[in-house]
Amino acid sequence: MAIAASTSIGVAERVKPYVPITVAAGSVIVNTNAATATTVSTTANYTTITAGGGWCKVAEGVTRAKFRGRMPVATATVTTKPIVKIIGAAEAGGITLTSDALVSGTASITRLDNVTSQVAAGLTVNLIAAGTTAGTDDVLRDDTYAYSDWLLNPLTGDVWFDLHGCQYVNVVVTTAADIGGGAVGIEMVGVN
Repeated sequence: MAIAASTSIGVAERVKPYVPITVAAGSVIVNTNAATATTVSTTANYTTITAGGGWCKVAEGVTRAKFRGRMPVATATVTTKPIVKIIGAAEAGGITLTSDALVSGTASITRLDNVTSQVAAGLTVNLIAAGTTAGTDDVLRDDTYAYSDWLLNPLTGDVWFDLHGCQYVNVVVTTAADIGGGAVGIEMVGVN
């Protein structure tokens, strides 16, 4: 299988189009642009996702993950913070990927961000404009990106989300970010 791109720390790789990233213990961008709302053909049919992020294959042994947003460090304004839902898929008779979508009927889909209410609103990613000069605010940043706080699990109050045995994860954007241009990525960190 050819590798099209890989992260610099070697914990995840994106392979041929429509094949998911694999997440081991480490970090990966699971949705590359939360400034675009995810398109689904029906409100909750997440097997029909056609835009806004791809399915991420979770490596064996990874049982929990945390999520946060990142945007270009020089972003001056955040007009709208993105709202996301974290979706998991567990194998049920084998999972087949077609155009970044799990084939309906081959996976058991669940909301990981709110497993007690499948119709609950999503989580707001707390993006804060970092400005252009490090040290002038408290926004966590590197030379390229400013980072949001980690999303809080509404059931536990901490940053870790149990994957409930799911082998695939997708971050669905229900309200697109508006940062005046530029992409907003959603980062996932998985642990054993």
